[in-house]
Amino acid sequence: MAFYGADGGFENTTYKRIDKLNVMYNQFANDTIRAVDSKINFSKYDHVIILHAGNDQANDPECGDCIWSMRLPYVGVETNDSCITYSNGVFCDNVDYAIVVSETDTFGVYAHEFGHELGLPDLYDTNNGSSVVGAYELMDSGAWFNAHPGAFSKSKLNFVDEIVIYNETINLTVFPAENKDTIVKILRGSHDSWQYYLIEMRKKIGYDANLPISYPDNALLVWKIDESWPDNKVSRHKPMVELLLFNESGNFQDEEGGIFINFTLNLNNVTLSVSQIPTNLNITNRILDNDIVKPETCKSLDIYAGWPENNPQTFIFAENETDYFTLNDKKVIVWAKIMGNVNDTFTFEFINTSNGINKFYKNISVTITKNISRNIYNYWNWFIDT
Repeated sequence: MAFYGADGGFENTTYKRIDKLNVMYNQFANDTIRAVDSKINFSKYDHVIILHAGNDQANDPECGDCIWSMRLPYVGVETNDSCITYSNGVFCDNVDYAIVVSETDTFGVYAHEFGHELGLPDLYDTNNGSSVVGAYELMDSGAWFNAHPGAFSKSKLNFVDEIVIYNETINLTVFPAENKDTIVKILRGSHDSWQYYLIEMRKKIGYDANLPISYPDNALLVWKIDESWPDNKVSRHKPMVELLLFNESGNFQDEEGGIFINFTLNLNNVTLSVSQIPTNLNITNRILDNDIVKPETCKSLDIYAGWPENNPQTFIFAENETDYFTLNDKKVIVWAKIMGNVNDTFTFEFINTSNGINKFYKNISVTITKNISRNIYNYWNWFIDT
């Protein structure tokens, strides 16, 4: 192993101390794959993991001849498998990439490196090796504690269900990552923003049982994501993934992002009241309907620029894209086209701005009566007690 792991690599490699990655590491992969090619049909497998004797240099910095565990750069080793003969030669399957790990590594390190195979980035600072989000993230120092991937990594791999919160207020309960594959995603600002928050609860059970002693037994994690940055090299720029840790009940707010969170941290769950009202929406005296994510009961209030002939149902319509619900003081004016029942009940929601404060109203129900004597396009006024 010392032949492949000897230090003395290029100064501009990661950490400025890793071995000659593109030379001896690729040679290590080539030699290993060719040594077993006659016994293994590599075409049957999607990934290759090379487990070597000896220590991982990341776990033993004094061992200058040890090999660093990592996902190797492009290997491109041609095998003897699935060979096809063409007029210009014989072509066989290649092993393009491989993972190298040590026999002394934790299972978390194996999972960390395999995370790269699945497309996950490192979430520590690869420029200098320093931790950014800590042991709550497998793609940071959590690899040494066999910890769960954090909410960002699980979200990227679609390992969890997401409760997405945008332009609404909602109460919900979050359970430990070990017990529940659900996280909360709160969009920051507009619905197409590169920035958002992910919320999860972590408890020292299961894969998280070996988290550092200094970590609390129960914690609410608020991950701030900014995908306008490509990685977590905080020594060079702002991080793509940040972590806020709360180990007791409290609140969190991001006024610029329109986010307000009150939470109670319990032994086995966290109860949340989350409000996200975008501050950059023009909601003075009107509501932008297609900027609002509504519950199922509000689907009949989608705005249409005209009448969908193939869907003759009661609905709210606008003659042009800027003619939305209007809110004058406490009076809501809604244009509607009524077909079918004489009386129809609508459930809807809206935002009112008063003295610079956004108030969000949900599940407002009204019953409107069809006026046969008037034109087919009618409007009804009603007052809401705010």
